[in-house]
Amino acid sequence: MLVPLKSPRRGKQRLRRAGVPDVTALVTSLARDVILACHPRAVYVACSDIDAETVARDAGGLPVRTRGVDLSADVSEAYRHVSARATRITVIPADLAFPAGLGQWDAPEGAVIVPDRHGTGTNLLSLPSGLEFVFRFGTHSAQRHVEEARRLGLPVTVLSPSPWSWDVDEPDDIPESMQRAGS
Repeated sequence: MLVPLKSPRRGKQRLRRAGVPDVTALVTSLARDVILACHPRAVYVACSDIDAETVARDAGGLPVRTRGVDLSADVSEAYRHVSARATRITVIPADLAFPAGLGQWDAPEGAVIVPDRHGTGTNLLSLPSGLEFVFRFGTHSAQRHVEEARRLGLPVTVLSPSPWSWDVDEPDDIPESMQRAGS
């Protein structure tokens, strides 16, 4: 498992600009829950600063220091690093609202993609290790990842709907149960 994590103090700028209270605590809580849900599997956490490393270690993750260029570059860098230690790598964002079951899930052969609940972003991407896969996170990344997997000749499975389709990017994405817990 590979979880990319920005600094909790700098991540989720859209939430910060919208005035969501205590975004740092929310980012930390989401990341911790995702990392814990990935156990008992080894969980590598791509991070570029000490705050993210601390969250990773506190949740039993194994930090992989990246340069912090952007999400796609950081995932690529960490994927190459983890490929020496695993035969399959599942990339999971640190902002899933409902990560339960990740550590018990077995991916089918080839590439597996869970799009976000809008059908455009990538909320889970599982691949064999050691590929020259070009990660392209951002707008319409789910389709770009499907195309990249096909370019490499991989069978592609798209899992939708999935509880892992729900990530937290905007204030409306925060589940009511999390809003109540934070009040």
